[in-house]
Amino acid sequence: MEKRSFGIFGWLMLSLSLFLLSSASVRADEYGLKIADVLVMSDNYTDLPALAPSAITVGAGGHLTYDPQQNLLSMKNVTIVAGGGKHAIYYDGKSELKVKIEGVNTLKSDFQPALYLTNSTTLEGTSADKLVVESKNNMGIYINNSMLTVSNITLDVTADNHGINALWDTRVTIKNANVSITSKNTGYALYMISQLNMPGCHIVEPKDGKFDATKQTILVGNTPAKKVKIEVIRVTGVEVSPATLQLKEEEKRTLTALVKPANAVNQDVTWSTSNDKVATVTNGEVTAVGAGSADITVTTVDGHKTATCKVTVTPKPAIAFKSATVSVVAGKQLTLELQKTALEANETVTLTSSAVGIVKIVDNKPMTVEGVTAGEATITATVAKNANHDVLTATCKVTVTPKPAIAFKSATVSVVAGKQLTLELQKTALE
Repeated sequence: MEKRSFGIFGWLMLSLSLFLLSSASVRADEYGLKIADVLVMSDNYTDLPALAPSAITVGAGGHLTYDPQQNLLSMKNVTIVAGGGKHAIYYDGKSELKVKIEGVNTLKSDFQPALYLTNSTTLEGTSADKLVVESKNNMGIYINNSMLTVSNITLDVTADNHGINALWDTRVTIKNANVSITSKNTGYALYMISQLNMPGCHIVEPKDGKFDATKQTILVGNTPAKKVKIEVIRVTGVEVSPATLQLKEEEKRTLTALVKPANAVNQDVTWSTSNDKVATVTNGEVTAVGAGSADITVTTVDGHKTATCKVTVTPKPAIAFKSATVSVVAGKQLTLELQKTALEANETVTLTSSAVGIVKIVDNKPMTVEGVTAGEATITATVAKNANHDVLTATCKVTVTPKPAIAFKSATVSVVAGKQLTLELQKTALE
């Protein structure tokens, strides 16, 4: 059998193969994310602005970071300008990408979509945060068989072609966000979108625009819209029920605030009182404190719309003796004075004595008692329960003093002629 020499070329090929195998074994991880079409990998993700310094600008107080553990891209005051047919951001990773938007951020591209997505992506922030997407000679955002969620930010998309273009089964959710999408030339604002969900939002431009799931775009009549504005449903007003309220002291009642429209995103309200000595309010529950009037105002957090309930507080029905303690001479009568608050004219008062052998009731009207013998007794005034109040009572302590009198200790005495005798006089209840 003929032997063949491996040769220099063979050794070179073997060496190259071993080198490639060795390189593959230590190759950095990829995340499916590109910034200005530069692949983000495990050996470069800690300094994203350095990936394309000429394309990435981070403004004052800003940052551009990526957390591979959470698959979270965070942008604050970042501008990415990807020219030469590059994407500003490209994602085709295996799991959902979350993009945290802070401050004002801009993505620009030419001849490619500025934002290219082939897996589900969420753009989220707060109502003060904004993302601007601009693309020349192409579409602004491209979504391939996945889902895009825009939450709590302002998104402004402008493109020469379609503003947001999709392929296959693509769903777009705009949640509590303000979104403007414009196709300047040969395209539509939205194109090939399978589903459009807008919790807390509505289409404000075009005025009569509606999403058509069959044509997979927003139509005005039968014409696809080239410019679309979707905004958070804001509060336009508020009502309070009831609008007037009458309470007795210590009574409580809960007011109801009706925020308009009913599907406005922020339904939160605050409550206040014009006079906390008359009425207080906590989460709509009004407590009557004292007689008088007060305005209870409900204010919406969104838009500071207000409505007012006028509250009138009347005194709580009550009775009380003018004097809590009185005295009367045995055998004499005394008229007690009872103070009445918020009682009807036809309500009667009944008196009772805790010790009729000391103080007896002469009459309920006028409220007259008579001292029988020395001692103390409690007089209770009672008004029966009715629809306006429970049983009302008041008490007065009556002290009966003895009737003024004098009497000799001895009714008969004797004395010897020419002698003196001192008589002993007993005095009762004298000054």
